Amino acid sequence: MILIITIIYVDDHIPILASNMSFLTIFSPVIDIMWYIKNNIIENTTGKPKPPFLIIAPIITTCVLLIFGEITPKTIAAWNNEKIALYNIQVGRIHLKNNEFDLARRMFEKSMELETSLYVGYYFLGNSFAQESNIIYDNSVELDEDLNDSLEKNEQSQKMKLEAENLLSKAITMWAYFIEYMPEYSWMILPTLKDALQALHRYDDIERFLIQANENHKKNNVDILSHLADFYANKGEIDKALKTINSVLDGNKDSLLARLKKMKINLLKNKENSLSVEVDKLIISLQRDKRFIMYKQSYSDKNMRWLFETNNIN
Repeated sequence: MILIITIIYVDDHIPILASNMSFLTIFSPVIDIMWYIKNNIIENTTGKPKPPFLIIAPIITTCVLLIFGEITPKTIAAWNNEKIALYNIQVGRIHLKNNEFDLARRMFEKSMELETSLYVGYYFLGNSFAQESNIIYDNSVELDEDLNDSLEKNEQSQKMKLEAENLLSKAITMWAYFIEYMPEYSWMILPTLKDALQALHRYDDIERFLIQANENHKKNNVDILSHLADFYANKGEIDKALKTINSVLDGNKDSLLARLKKMKINLLKNKENSLSVEVDKLIISLQRDKRFIMYKQSYSDKNMRWLFETNNIN
């Protein structure tokens, strides 16, 4: 029972403990085995504790496997890299929450050095650049309001805005990598990516990013193609928009988002602009609805589940 309590305590407090890298280096094998036992033996898929009699036998089995070499040092090393990389992500998220951007990025980069397939690091790197960009831009706006015809302050404000734009460009690059490697999770960042590209007047890049992201997916992605159809519609390329949204509905006829997008496009085609605006508002409300978000937030990847469900940091 003490072992079980210790395992659960260490797992719950690992983002704080992980900030001490020497701690991780020395105790990572122990932590990792404890983490493995907790997540694969003590808890079931619903996260609810198993009855004691279902815990003891698997723990004994795990210990026997360790003793007789069925779980090898190589296996433990693989666990170490993956889990320490995840803990680094968590530490980075804490730094990001505190606006400690350089420290956050250092942890995200370390996580991807340890585990090269942990592509969610690009998502968090992008967020760090975007968050810093927003703060710098807001500060420049405050400076504009307090210029008092000061040339020096005006120059400082313009310099800050350029810095904010450069940071936002870096965010876009990171988010593009994330969508490239994990297109099934494009819904997490596509609206923000589109807004960022529009803020930098990079309208043509929107189409390129969306087409490339869809090509990287094994099948037509509803979210990506719906955004692409919307992009064409807003550009006035109605026929192209209809062709794109119809390709979505061919394989996903019950997609509410795609059907609403098609309704909007048809209204634009019939010059019913005011109604299309109302449908657009309905789409935005749907995407912000908590139940819709919960439906969308299904993580098939075990590391994504660990980061965003089991150990999410808001």
